[in-house]
Amino acid sequence: FRICGLAGGPFYEDDFYRYLWDGYRFATAGSPYGPAPEMFFLDPSVPPAMQSVLSGINYPELPTIYAPVTQVIFLLGYWVHPGSVAVLQAILILLDLALVVLLLRLAPARNVLLYAWCPLVVKEIAFTAHPDGAGACLLLAAVVLSRDRRWQVAAITLGLAAGAKAFGLLLAPLLLAGARLRHWLLFAATVAAVYAPFTLRGGSELASLQVFAREWEFNSWLFGLLKTALQPIEARLALGLAFLAIWGWYHVKYFRSSAPEIPRGDWIFGGLLAVSPVINPWYLLWLLPFAAVYPTIWAWTASLAVLLSYVTGLNLQDYAMQPFGQPLWARGLEFGLILCGLGYDLVRRRWTGRDSQAGAISISFAYMVVHPLAPACMWLQRNLALSLLATTILVTACAPRQPERISEWDASDESNVESIDHSPWQDILDGYVKPDPQGVNVLDYAALAAGSADTAKLAGYVTRLEGIDPREYRRAEQMAYWINFYNARTVKMVLDSYPVDTIREIHQGDAPMTGPWGDVCANVAGQDLTLDQIEHEILRPIWRDKRIHYAVNCAAYSCPQLMGTAFTAANTESLLEAGARAYVNSARGVDVVDDEFIVLSSIYKWYPEDFGSTEKSVIEHLVHYADGELAAFLKGFEGTVDYDYDWKLNQPQR
Repeated sequence: FRICGLAGGPFYEDDFYRYLWDGYRFATAGSPYGPAPEMFFLDPSVPPAMQSVLSGINYPELPTIYAPVTQVIFLLGYWVHPGSVAVLQAILILLDLALVVLLLRLAPARNVLLYAWCPLVVKEIAFTAHPDGAGACLLLAAVVLSRDRRWQVAAITLGLAAGAKAFGLLLAPLLLAGARLRHWLLFAATVAAVYAPFTLRGGSELASLQVFAREWEFNSWLFGLLKTALQPIEARLALGLAFLAIWGWYHVKYFRSSAPEIPRGDWIFGGLLAVSPVINPWYLLWLLPFAAVYPTIWAWTASLAVLLSYVTGLNLQDYAMQPFGQPLWARGLEFGLILCGLGYDLVRRRWTGRDSQAGAISISFAYMVVHPLAPACMWLQRNLALSLLATTILVTACAPRQPERISEWDASDESNVESIDHSPWQDILDGYVKPDPQGVNVLDYAALAAGSADTAKLAGYVTRLEGIDPREYRRAEQMAYWINFYNARTVKMVLDSYPVDTIREIHQGDAPMTGPWGDVCANVAGQDLTLDQIEHEILRPIWRDKRIHYAVNCAAYSCPQLMGTAFTAANTESLLEAGARAYVNSARGVDVVDDEFIVLSSIYKWYPEDFGSTEKSVIEHLVHYADGELAAFLKGFEGTVDYDYDWKLNQPQR
């Protein structure tokens, strides 16, 4: 299963770009902390391969949130092969297999299979290289060492676990309960030694973690419920105090026991996640090893139900939702299933006086409530193939859909030969769109913002187009209408927020750097629309022409350039062809680094339904529009392909 993940690579995740960037910064600057990635967008010293990594980082305005021990893993990956996520996957797979070996010291083999074959573990570690598994491995090593009363090594290992993620601190008092003071001091010294080299240089992950703790919410349970009655800060405080009280109660109970057992990490981490404003699926990697020691229905149901958190606006390509917004049904189903499992555990404990102990029962129940093929899953623990089948079904449910047309706009009047006047837009293009030194058309937003007459002309043009019902016109006129409207509305949106460095700064939701594409920004013929709907639910699905990507402009420098001519029914075909050729033959579309390495625009990766899902199909498309020398090179190219996108505003550099 893990080899499949290594071969398959990340999906539904882009966090690995941050890991690769942190490894690069650690290796070249001596520390991954300090300047945020966005500070390097225009830095010519960043090598091309790392520029591609840089363009994929989410929240580039924030420094890294990953702790020092995790950063050492990123550094090791960089040393082995710079910019390779496969190396990180391999390192983390090895650590995960080490965790499985450690689990065999603590639990029966059939219980260990619950973890070893868990689809969530395989997905988050082997496929998407989340480093939480490394911290969990160190924590479990500390559990084994403390049981053997090897306190010195246990203290060091526990300190390293805490240095991988603060989660490790939660079990420290329990694991060192029988240790002496010097072992506690050794634990503290290990944590201090891990952080000291970076803190002395003036950096750590704590500043970004404060932003994370204060502002972010995703897939929450109790916090999501409580914030409907309290302010977010009040809800955080109330739930934090409640968790501390429960954590303290368990510690007192544990210390008073005559023969302390392995700590209930499943209870502690489960309680922490229950009150947390953010429940990412990979956080369960800290909980699940303890759920193998103490199998429960709720924990293993959670390992599958949490995959529903991938049902987001971004993965569904639902442009009416925020990118990381979730449908109410998905979150309700996720936590409803977990509560059903918890209820079963409580009833069983009341009837039998003990916890659920049978691994087979646990995994069978979990798959019964999550998997629609319940009868076939009763023998899941005897069949390896079905373990991944559950993941496949859940992930398929979250898969991005193809562009889907809005049926209301799929109408035309081919008998209408009238034309829509786009001359005001042409005046704006004539006055403010000029080629930069690289020959790329850019728009002088500063000059346009300073010209009140032209700003008013643009606003009037957009308003006039909103009052037109394009369905009353023929198809050719409609296509020109929607392209011009998209581009003009984007320019006006930038002007309304100007000055900005990137269009991604403009958004209505709470999540930073998400851009305005999912925000309602227009009302055409009485219907509210977003830019995403215009592009992905009207233009692309109705006309099914991949060249549309070369016509609509998202105000980013790497976007296909804003044409200097307004689209009309008469010139649309020629402008689409010209836009495709201009982009493919520019470094923004195809950047030939050397004979074995090219960097393509990320749009060829973002839209496989248009350009093809393989590099071969993308290359074939590029060859069609490439000029002679470039076309000949691409036809024989067999090297490495990477992707890049520069989100800085498409304006003259001053």
